[in-house]
Amino acid sequence: MDDNLPLYQRCTFNTERLQINSVKSQKFDEDSKRLFTLKVLTLLTPSVTKSLPSEWQKITNYEEASHWWQQCLAESTFLSIKLKSNNEIIGFVFLYEDEVKQMQVDLHIGYLLGEPFWTKGYGSELINGLVKWAYSDTDIHSLIGGVEFSNIGSIKVMKKNGFSRSKLESSDKNVIFLEHVIKK
Repeated sequence: MDDNLPLYQRCTFNTERLQINSVKSQKFDEDSKRLFTLKVLTLLTPSVTKSLPSEWQKITNYEEASHWWQQCLAESTFLSIKLKSNNEIIGFVFLYEDEVKQMQVDLHIGYLLGEPFWTKGYGSELINGLVKWAYSDTDIHSLIGGVEFSNIGSIKVMKKNGFSRSKLESSDKNVIFLEHVIKK
């Protein structure tokens, strides 16, 4: 792996059932932008967004969905999660770099899966694949995810994949940080 490439070009991986790719690396013509925006709109249901940032909870039309994913593209390494079997987008990953010592970064991570894809093991498979990818990238020091206390499913997914309680504190008392330090 060429660690000199930007993160969005490096963070591409597959699991048994999933393909995770940078949205920025995908080619979009007007038709594919429209289809992508419609998919975003179907995935961002109230149940999916209830424990996500408040501005993500109010996306109810095409224009808001288009603005949302363009903003995600500008602010994070924005990845799509697709099923290998049919190339359907089932969710997204958001990576935010926070530089630490010796040119390594802590990656703050977030992810969402559409409701029809909950309780099928995709979350665990995704996070397991992300951890394996992080071990192959010499620039990654740790993965850190903020999770609401009430989101038991995500907490279980993170802990199952080697995350433990971080020393970081959230300004939101309903959120805990879980961290997986990448030992190389």
